[in-house]
Amino acid sequence: MSNDLVPSRSASSSFDYLLILRGICAMAVVFRHYPFELASVPGLGGVEWLLRPFGYIPVLLFFCLSGFLITQGFVLRRYDVGSPVEVMHYYRSRALRMLPLYYLSIVLCVAIYWPGPRERLWDVARLFWFTGAYKQTDVVFNHVYWTLPIEMAFFLLAPWLFLVLDAAYRRLTPLGAWLLVMVGYAAFSLGSFAGYPEQNGVVMSRADWNRLAHQDLLYNFEVFLLGALTAMQLHHGKPLASGWRPALKLVLVLGLMAVLARTGLVGDRLFEQGRVDGFTLYLLLPLLGIWFLGFALLYARPQLRAVAWPGKAIRRVFETIGHWSYGIYLLHMPVLFLLERTGLFDSSARVLSFVALSGVLMGAALTYRFIERPLLKFRAPPRCLGEATALPG
Repeated sequence: MSNDLVPSRSASSSFDYLLILRGICAMAVVFRHYPFELASVPGLGGVEWLLRPFGYIPVLLFFCLSGFLITQGFVLRRYDVGSPVEVMHYYRSRALRMLPLYYLSIVLCVAIYWPGPRERLWDVARLFWFTGAYKQTDVVFNHVYWTLPIEMAFFLLAPWLFLVLDAAYRRLTPLGAWLLVMVGYAAFSLGSFAGYPEQNGVVMSRADWNRLAHQDLLYNFEVFLLGALTAMQLHHGKPLASGWRPALKLVLVLGLMAVLARTGLVGDRLFEQGRVDGFTLYLLLPLLGIWFLGFALLYARPQLRAVAWPGKAIRRVFETIGHWSYGIYLLHMPVLFLLERTGLFDSSARVLSFVALSGVLMGAALTYRFIERPLLKFRAPPRCLGEATALPG
């Protein structure tokens, strides 16, 4: 992330909390997909929902981050949406940030999962231009690829979405713009999921959810737009009064814990039955968008204050993981599959998970060092530079 939000004095004492959030979300996705068998660890069975959260939640927070950071680039005039030249700079930066590592991961997956992809080469090829819905084909070799078309669609539309949201923000007031998105998407969701049978609330099949919600571009745009409005509020609105900070921190902690518990304890059980309930369909996205607004108001401007050494070390570790998060996200499933195929860790899924995680962190560190960072200098002229992405771009 750019240092535009960090005060110039004592910058080394500040922390990039949005980058830390990105690192935590990346690790949450890994823990969700890896067989750590946390429920079998004494004392962890009752809180597995916290350590291994419902996988859609960290992905939605990545979407919020993308909406926030992309819009921040427009708000801070890194890219002037009124200039075709600078819009092209923006697209070039997005392509350089998103495509090289994504394409490399596809090639690696083809090699790792071969000969499986041989029978569906056309479906594999479609992944390169973001039209391959892997869950609707037999090419199931990376569970995270469903998010890339959604991110790409937002990146392509972001300059025009910014103009619309900026006009709504200025003419309707911040609250009016938020209500416009929230009410509009409430109506959109009710229309999208109308007609499905009701049982203990609104319940639809997991397969339908994968098709209509999990991979639907417009449905997921809600959190991008809420993240975008958060960027506008942060930079145009009044600073949060210090007296509200302790109360907001408590609300944020309790709110996120409640969402994690609700989805982890109820959503997972329904998922195992092949069902999805109304909370996931209608409330999960707006609740996380509202939570992200509070988090950004508290932490998007890193606080300069003395921090004890253990806390400082932990934060620096998660900042580093935040930098590596794109590689972690793209590589963790193929690395796990590669180790499973060796059969060396059949006796312990937990050992397999830790070995795979070590390999993923090493691979992500290398790809960040030798692929992602070197490409930064080609992304845009110096006055336009600024990292504006969450996960895949």
